[in-house]
Amino acid sequence: VKQGKLEGIVAEPSTEEAPLPPPSGSWSPSDSFSSGDLLSPRTSPEGSIVLEAPLVVLAAGGSARDLYVNVVEGGLHVSNANFAVGLRVEHPQKVVDCLAFGEELAEEVRAGKGVIPVADYSLVHKRAKGAQLQMRGTRTFCMCPGGQVVPTSLNPYELCINGMSFSKRSSQWANAAVVANVLESDYQSLTPKYGPLAATALQRMIEREAAKRGGFSLKAPVQRV
Repeated sequence: VKQGKLEGIVAEPSTEEAPLPPPSGSWSPSDSFSSGDLLSPRTSPEGSIVLEAPLVVLAAGGSARDLYVNVVEGGLHVSNANFAVGLRVEHPQKVVDCLAFGEELAEEVRAGKGVIPVADYSLVHKRAKGAQLQMRGTRTFCMCPGGQVVPTSLNPYELCINGMSFSKRSSQWANAAVVANVLESDYQSLTPKYGPLAATALQRMIEREAAKRGGFSLKAPVQRV
């Protein structure tokens, strides 16, 4: 795999059904197909290297969007998995400690050095949306006590951020992602143009708008809440 492309390798389904692994937990790749099958690729008439397998898993992650394009262009069927989008909210860690433990006990946190652990939190909310009563879930995700907000983008025209905690939770700041589930109706209008990659197009639109508001300089736009 090079820059999101499968170069020189074509995955073709095997004509033989592979046996299921035994339930004993002692399964190894040789139980389904021999090591010779794995190590003996063949060359197609077009000159491509072919590795036959009963199943191919592309564990590419949620950001391998160039690979998704290649898969669709290769004629394979794809379907959208559920995902969520949102933002990061940041607040003083001491505020979270006080809300969790009360002001007196919060003094014993001592930025991760005290007898009381640094506090975290989790919030969940659901509501019905539209005539079909689709449930829109909103929740916190990856709450990071005693840490900071960090960038994850390399492209200044598509901005995405994440959060982290320091090992000793010693930062004066806490942050958490606040995300909402994306429903199919949210990107339905993009389907005529982008087809099965309509959800990916929505992701890129959101990231490009965030990059624009940050001045295309890998800086996240912020506002007080």
